[in-house]
Amino acid sequence: MHKYIDWAVSTMFGALHQKKYCPLWDKKLNELLDKYADEAELDCYTINLGSTSVWIANKYYSYGHIWDGVVSRSIDRRRPSIRTMIRLSDLQDSLSVGKMAKEKSEYEKKINSIV
Repeated sequence: MHKYIDWAVSTMFGALHQKKYCPLWDKKLNELLDKYADEAELDCYTINLGSTSVWIANKYYSYGHIWDGVVSRSIDRRRPSIRTMIRLSDLQDSLSVGKMAKEKSEYEKKINSIV
């Protein structure tokens, strides 16, 4: 429920979405989440689902569109539904927690190895 509130506040109940909604992209992103969530890779601004990068910065204002990493706009970037954005956000959060735990463990190993 709190993510719906986050969405509402950050977009003034959807009035400030930067990208237009696309049901085709929404369906495809859900398929990518179903297929690649277990092997997704978190980057600074994107999540890689298979060979597809999805923009995760600027939650929820500009969030969840396909990202080709090139300045040229080879794909018209459209956003998924709010429900899919929240599903993507849940994956992002779980990957962030795992990444932080791994970094903490590696740091502790380095500290403990100091003689």
